[in-house]
Amino acid sequence: MYFTTVPEITSEIKKIIAQSKADFSHLTYEQLNWKPSAKAWSVGQCLDHLAQSADAYEPIFRELIAKNRTPNFWRSVPVLPKLFGNMILKAVGPIRNKKSKTFPVFEPTTSDVSLDILNELEKKLRLFSSLVEQLEEYDFKKIIVTSPVTNFVNYSLLDAINIVTVHNYRHFAQAHEVMEMDGFPV
Repeated sequence: MYFTTVPEITSEIKKIIAQSKADFSHLTYEQLNWKPSAKAWSVGQCLDHLAQSADAYEPIFRELIAKNRTPNFWRSVPVLPKLFGNMILKAVGPIRNKKSKTFPVFEPTTSDVSLDILNELEKKLRLFSSLVEQLEEYDFKKIIVTSPVTNFVNYSLLDAINIVTVHNYRHFAQAHEVMEMDGFPV
């Protein structure tokens, strides 16, 4: 389920936006913010997390577009980008075998999510898609980018794009699990 070309990626982003609306636009404020426990995320927090995740890559992509990259020693270590890319793609992919804690940069901004979250997610994903289109001249497999989490973690631009793209399905599944739980408001 990984994508290699700009048309594939932009098409998938359109599908993700459509799916988010189809799956979650009918939710009330109460349903969007209902949490099964204090430590669990609500549907709205899952969606906010996805918006934050797409947004975190904007400065990285803009730096590439402007051809104004900050030097980073770790990008030049030959084996690490492939290793990190594979590890993170597996960790954020659609199959949720176990729970994992997210990094602060990707935390939902609030536990009281507005009904406007779907519009915010769409806005962030459309910007992400537009930036990917502007990067089309690059060899996505050869360009190494630095994670928004730490400058030690680097992976290919293609992995970065796929991390953001497939990650949506992971949290759509999580949101659906919340909606199916006992106690979810009807």
